Amino acid sequence: MEGRPSGVEGRPDGALADNDPASCEHPGVSTPEADTPDPDAAEPDEQPSAMPFHISPLKAVGVLALAVVLAVGVFTLLTRLASVDEMRDAVRMAGWEWVGVAFLGFLISYFGYIVSYRDTARAFGGPTLSFWQVGRVVMAGFGAFTVGTTAGGLAVDFWAMHKAGLRANDAAKRVLALNTLQWASLTLATAFASALILAGVGTALPIWLPILWLSVVGFCFVAAAWVSGPKRREQFTRTEGVPKWRAALADAIGGVVLVRMLILQPKKHFQALIGYPIYWFGDALALYAGLAAFGPNPNVADMLVAYTTGYIAVALPLPAGGAGGIDAAMVGALALAGIPIEQALLGVLVYRLFTFWLPILPALGVIPLLRGLGRELDAVKAERERTGAESALPATGSAGP
Repeated sequence: MEGRPSGVEGRPDGALADNDPASCEHPGVSTPEADTPDPDAAEPDEQPSAMPFHISPLKAVGVLALAVVLAVGVFTLLTRLASVDEMRDAVRMAGWEWVGVAFLGFLISYFGYIVSYRDTARAFGGPTLSFWQVGRVVMAGFGAFTVGTTAGGLAVDFWAMHKAGLRANDAAKRVLALNTLQWASLTLATAFASALILAGVGTALPIWLPILWLSVVGFCFVAAAWVSGPKRREQFTRTEGVPKWRAALADAIGGVVLVRMLILQPKKHFQALIGYPIYWFGDALALYAGLAAFGPNPNVADMLVAYTTGYIAVALPLPAGGAGGIDAAMVGALALAGIPIEQALLGVLVYRLFTFWLPILPALGVIPLLRGLGRELDAVKAERERTGAESALPATGSAGP
């Protein structure tokens, strides 16, 4: 899954506040009407937008066609760097059982994403959504990511939580907390792999890359822990009477504060915390299996650092869900890790088959059904109102851990 989950294509105490693992600055969530509505200005009976966006069938077909053209074009160009004879030999001698493992990794990744999403949404008095409802939101978000950008997926998440009864700022904080958890899980694992490489476990990556990852991840985690601290969170999360960009940043930091609260109650919010590590394990397993099918098993530490480095392309505003661009970035990073270009090309092809091409049609197919899902979320909101349920997010300005 890419971008969302990596195909539906996306933290401990302190975290990256961005969908870019190499950045500490979060762009916020783009909503249908306004970037960051003021919760105090909202009416009690405000109605969320009926649909987060509209995609015409013609546009969907056009985007799919563009994705195919870009992917084929990039792979055609990359094969010029490889030996066609060696690629034929790799296919002829392939261990096809690994393709089944790649598919299993794909299933594991979706499961982990849904588990974390659902538990984060219901934490601190949020709405309890069924696994089927969350699964459709996740798939629709991937469809939005494919025809738009990463922000399209975030907009679907915001729409779903807002539609289920959360106020705008509450929904935004939870969406940003999800994004924070997603990238923190990956970058923390990458930092650990980088440390192993520096300790001599890795074999091929240039030394500057693991050093860079350790430095950037360490800085971002420390910075996020500092801004989310109890003595500073009120200052950084204030949204009243500030410019839109400042309010968006405040919501992003509010998402980091929420992650901090989840971490401090690990037993109660275990599913929220474990879901994304499961997701990334499944996604990385799909890539590992794709590579193992066409050559020697890759060094895990090297592959993980290369995988995350190539995955940064997901954060870029690439057309058609990053088709072609993400493939090229991933192949290049794997080649940097010493994996033969032929093996990298074929491995990434299998990986993208399951994490991008397999889910893309059902993802786009779910989007026209969002009105029906919206009615289900309206029912969730009505039930919350009937029982008097209210979100109880920790007050960002209050004293606490």
